[in-house]
Amino acid sequence: MSRVTVAHVRTSAIANSAQAVRRGQRHAATVRQVHFSGVNVGWPASDARNRGVTFGAFHLLPEQKLLLEAGREVRLGSRSLEVLIALTEHAGQILAKAELTAIVWPNTFVDEANLRVHIGALRKALRDGQEGKRYIVNVPGRGYTFVAPVTAADDTDQRAALTVARSRSRNDLPSLLTRIVGRDDAIDTIATQISRHRFVTIVGVGGMGKTTVALAVAERVAHEYVGGTYIVDLSALEDRNLVVSVTASAIGVPVQSQNPLPGLIAFLREQNALLVLDTCEHLIEDCAALAEGLLKGAPGLHVLATSREPLRAEGERIFRLPSLGVPPQQEDMSAERALQFSSVELFAERATANFDAFELDDAIAPIVAGICRRLDGIPLAIEMAAGQVNILGVRGLAKHLGDAFLLLTQGRRTALPRHQTLGATLDWSHELLPDSERIVFRRFAVFVGDFAAEAAVVVASVNEIAEADVLSMIANLVAKSLLVARIEDDIVRYRLLDTTRAYAHRKLVDSGELGACARRHAEFYRDLFESAEMEVETRSKNEWLALYGWRIDNVRAALDWAFLPGGDPQLGVALTAASIPLWTLHGLTVECRWRIQRAIAAIETETDMNPRDQMRLNAALGWCLDPTKGPIPEAAAAWRRALDAAERLDDGDYQLRVLWGLWVYSMDVGEALEAYRLARRFIEVATRTGDGADVAVGDRLMSISLHYGGDQPAAREHIDRMLLNYVKPRSALHNVRFHHDQMALARVTLARILWLQGFSEQATKALRIALTEVRSQEPGPSLLHVIAEAALFIGDLETAEECVPTLLDVSSRTGLHRWHALGCCLQAILHIKRGDPTTGVPLLRSALDTVVSSGFTRDYSTFLGVMAEGLGRVDEVAPARAAVEEAIRRCEQTEQLLCLPELLRIRGELELYEGTPEALTAAEDSFLRALDQARAQSALAWELRAATSLARLRHNHGRNHEALAALAPVYARFSEGFDTADLIQAHTLLTALKAL
Repeated sequence: MSRVTVAHVRTSAIANSAQAVRRGQRHAATVRQVHFSGVNVGWPASDARNRGVTFGAFHLLPEQKLLLEAGREVRLGSRSLEVLIALTEHAGQILAKAELTAIVWPNTFVDEANLRVHIGALRKALRDGQEGKRYIVNVPGRGYTFVAPVTAADDTDQRAALTVARSRSRNDLPSLLTRIVGRDDAIDTIATQISRHRFVTIVGVGGMGKTTVALAVAERVAHEYVGGTYIVDLSALEDRNLVVSVTASAIGVPVQSQNPLPGLIAFLREQNALLVLDTCEHLIEDCAALAEGLLKGAPGLHVLATSREPLRAEGERIFRLPSLGVPPQQEDMSAERALQFSSVELFAERATANFDAFELDDAIAPIVAGICRRLDGIPLAIEMAAGQVNILGVRGLAKHLGDAFLLLTQGRRTALPRHQTLGATLDWSHELLPDSERIVFRRFAVFVGDFAAEAAVVVASVNEIAEADVLSMIANLVAKSLLVARIEDDIVRYRLLDTTRAYAHRKLVDSGELGACARRHAEFYRDLFESAEMEVETRSKNEWLALYGWRIDNVRAALDWAFLPGGDPQLGVALTAASIPLWTLHGLTVECRWRIQRAIAAIETETDMNPRDQMRLNAALGWCLDPTKGPIPEAAAAWRRALDAAERLDDGDYQLRVLWGLWVYSMDVGEALEAYRLARRFIEVATRTGDGADVAVGDRLMSISLHYGGDQPAAREHIDRMLLNYVKPRSALHNVRFHHDQMALARVTLARILWLQGFSEQATKALRIALTEVRSQEPGPSLLHVIAEAALFIGDLETAEECVPTLLDVSSRTGLHRWHALGCCLQAILHIKRGDPTTGVPLLRSALDTVVSSGFTRDYSTFLGVMAEGLGRVDEVAPARAAVEEAIRRCEQTEQLLCLPELLRIRGELELYEGTPEALTAAEDSFLRALDQARAQSALAWELRAATSLARLRHNHGRNHEALAALAPVYARFSEGFDTADLIQAHTLLTALKAL
């Protein structure tokens, strides 16, 4: 009887292992490094961790937390690596489970199931048991021992390993913890196709391994895509309207508009990147539209999709993933012959990993071949079957498998659809479970995507199932391939495969437990995110998302259940309120908005809702409406409802949040006086609550209100105080509340005030500091705000020309259309200021229509004034006069007087075009009014422009003495900025006047 390589040296390996263990026990007390039969039972005491060790084809670098196989990185979680390091450090010795746990998790209580998960992950990664190779042996009742020969790395090995360590791919691809069997040709073909054709869809039935192959292809070709490789798992997504949003979030593009596709295209347009859209079949039309749109708009992008059917999209190339090779019907099938077929190879490998004593020999090879044929070579079904060998043995497995198929197919074996084959496999697997495991298995069906052990305990441990038993049952379900375990960010995550979850969900419905399980599921995530909301104060965005962000699919599922008939709206409202940071930190503003609106609709029909939830939801709704819809009355109404609730609850934190929101709304719609009142209330509340950072924010709000209201000295006083007294916020919550870099925004406000007061050089310096600060951050509201303000910085066209392209690019990539429209206005203004009104005026008129439709009218009067200037230069005096008169009227009605001096000056220049004595008198009156308004504001820059226009008018009509008297005193008050356009123009005119 011949034996094959998959288990050829098992007996001798175990014997050698036991011998090594015995020897290690005898000598461990006195010898640190001893070699027995090629086994190194300890590392050298000096520099071993720095140099690394080798065993088999592997090279372990403890200091770099890196495991290599034949020069390629083996992806493992950090805890699994620590387990491996501990075992190799004590190679040949038995480490008790408690001792190993203490090494890897010092000063932390960890359940033994956690250790088993990591040991299992290591065995899979090392392919322990394949081809006779053994690494980790479990000594029953005692612990684990590392039995392979371990040697210190030589210099050549070390240099090669460090080279790999330093050149790790920047693509964060999920780890493949098991070897891929029988897919080399498919991976090679798809890798070639995706390079040549840009768009490939891997098509196959459920359980065929499409995702595994796609990830392997992505890892194979990742080095070719300098823009990155992005994996989008759509399996848990049920709402077709969120396909683009979820894709954008996975790529890292904030979703803050109704249609995020243009922003996503803009982000990817210049990227050489690979996008993997995994599990598209339930969202087929939307995935097809997304792929087509992205490929047309981003020429460097390649798309790899997986689906049970083709997307039927333009440019798509189909690769149908076949079943694994199965042996023909042959009674005398030898083990060696059977292993030439990939389905048998997979079965043998998985059976060995699950059951140490398994050996594929000539006696059972025909039976295993028959099992693989009955399972149609479907990898998932084969893995499930192999996971039962330790319970039934191969012959018992074949018997039970046959009964299950007969029951399902009624004898029509060849006509069986493949998804029904998987259903039969799951039926059979389910029947083999003990009653308690069946209950836990079906209760897990309420989870969508990944879930953690603590969530599993809450959902599954009720009535007959004790909490202490759930973790053990989880380990059993993982071992039987009904539950997948993986380790990421030191968190063990569990997941039911799609077909398995659908099967378990049917069982859960049939049991009548669905409602109760869904309630416990929703309650768990409500409690979790109520605690997580507090951690926003103490953790960075990345830390918080690493802990909680991956749970988003389960939050979606819980919310969907809560608002269905038979759900619990109260619970849904509480979870919606608690999960607001989840949506906002993910950049899913649109989804956050409609989930809040659904919760508020429930509040309106439920009179006993928690008033604190009402406050939180309305405050968040206001912030979600602002970037996605603009400053609309619905946003202000939501904030006012939130403010009323916050005042009734005496919640100072939320009063500040909402007052800031209302202030932003008032400023955006050009209501400077109302903004001033809100800023004053903000300072009062901040002073009462005693947070210095909040008081500083209040000073900034007051400064901007006064700046736009036309009181530059008072505005300067508040902004100086803010910058002088500003203290760094105690937590990240401050930015969550106020959404901006307060210091950068304060500096750009100071720059505007300084320029108006005649200090252009100081203004430019403050502006440059603000720009430097925000450019070092992720693209977001702070960056857009500062560069927009910088571009509006009227005295520095060079700065404006530098900022406008950035504003347009960032707003396009992030989908913030209001800011993009503002950027178009500024681009048009630059054309006009640079002497090209023919180009600038039509652009400005079009952009202004978009700005007005968005409700953003803060600087509308300023834009109208520039357009009037441009119209005047192309001799369209009548529409120019109409534009400037409308701008003046708006300033006076809203008491937003900032640009009134400049508008009056522009009106005077337009009146001069008429050339009549009456017009000349009117123009001089306009210039004089402009001077008065500028002096009232202490706006020396406006005053200089008005004085220059007045002096030029008087000079042109022979009133040179009066012209000199109007301009010279104003010019003399300047102490810097003499190389700016306004001062150069004034100096030239003064020189001419003095020469007369």
